[in-house]
Amino acid sequence: MAVIDFWKFWEIFTASRCYITGDAHWLTFPLVKISQAFACGKGACIALILLTGCSQTSSHSPSQPASAVPVAEQRIAQTPPSPTPTKTTSSEPKTIKIKVTLDSPTDLKVTPLQRVKVGQILSDRPSRHQTLNQQRQFLELRLDRLQQQRRYSLATTRLDIGQAQLETRLARANLAQFYASRRWTNYASKKFPALAGEELTREQWLRSHLFTAQANLKSAYTAVQVAQQKDFLEERQIRNQIASIDRQIASTGVRSPYAGTVKKIKWLGQSDTELIAEVTITVSNRLEEETNADGTEANKTTSIQNPKSKLRQAQLPIQNSLVLSVHDGDTIKVKQEGRTYRIRFACIDAPELSQALGEESRNHLRSLIKSAGSQVQLQIVDTDRYGRRVALVYAGGKLLQVEQVKSGLAYVYAKYLNNCPPAEEVKRAESVAKQQRLGVWSGNSAPPWEFRHRQRSLKSS
Repeated sequence: MAVIDFWKFWEIFTASRCYITGDAHWLTFPLVKISQAFACGKGACIALILLTGCSQTSSHSPSQPASAVPVAEQRIAQTPPSPTPTKTTSSEPKTIKIKVTLDSPTDLKVTPLQRVKVGQILSDRPSRHQTLNQQRQFLELRLDRLQQQRRYSLATTRLDIGQAQLETRLARANLAQFYASRRWTNYASKKFPALAGEELTREQWLRSHLFTAQANLKSAYTAVQVAQQKDFLEERQIRNQIASIDRQIASTGVRSPYAGTVKKIKWLGQSDTELIAEVTITVSNRLEEETNADGTEANKTTSIQNPKSKLRQAQLPIQNSLVLSVHDGDTIKVKQEGRTYRIRFACIDAPELSQALGEESRNHLRSLIKSAGSQVQLQIVDTDRYGRRVALVYAGGKLLQVEQVKSGLAYVYAKYLNNCPPAEEVKRAESVAKQQRLGVWSGNSAPPWEFRHRQRSLKSS
């Protein structure tokens, strides 16, 4: 066996590297080098070939080792793709088309080229509204009658139950007294039935009387449960009908979802009962300056803040209610789906009844509500610390807060304007009342919040 000179073979095989030639991908070695390696040892040759590795050549010929380039060096750097600019599109459409149904052309509340605000009524159907209100009042009367009958029947059944309970207790006491005072024991009665016959007859009568009283008591309880279940089902049916009518009343008036300008009104046709029209509105930019109702241009702050408050006001649900009483110039009691609520007007504070113009403010509010048939629409914005619902109140298509302030019979309640979506409209109404020196602005009347503070101070002292 030949002796291997390791460093000699390392020099041979580092010089004779294998090459991959272009597309053919075949390995070639110098034959002289390989023969020298095999002369010293087959195992050493294989080991050194594996250790030295191969290189890749860019030439198509194996005879060009100088031009060989390692595989790792031929990687081409990839440039990262440039980001494509994204288009920012507005979520608001440029124009919208709203289809409305009318009873007559006068039900349409807008005209071409008229500017509209968010939540402004585009069409209303007063005849349909009046019919639905009459149906609702009829259901309210039915619900009141049902509740009165239920209270009467409940009182009657309570008397029946009390009578049955009394008879049961009396029968049980008579039977216990009989057992305590009888002369014959059970054993003696069985042994001498002829002697104890009278007591046996008395015992049987007392037992049957107790059984009858217990049966009457059970039937009284059953009658109460059946009556309550029947009244509950009937009341739920009436309440569902009232809720359905409320939804129909809310859908009779179509409101604008965006601020803009009425581009055109197209009449689509008519049927036996209604007209159909299409209102096209060009939506204005939300940051665009809006104009006030009197045509003057609002300042920049108002143009940025007003659309948000108007959008919030349009998103508040409308609840139709029947006014039961007017407490003062900013508080009423209403009935809604068979339940009674106290409503505190948002945005304003009216004089107390013991103040000057307190009764005038209440009477003015009462006349406004009476002219609308005692029907109001509420938009609940908050609940105060006394548990009253704070709301925007509409009657006859008018915001009652604005009417009270415009007549000088209420103040703008600046402390709570954060829960007043139409704050700017109420402030403008107060400015008009101040300029004309109406109501509370005609003298030196104290605001109601100061009056209440003085009253609390007097009571505490």
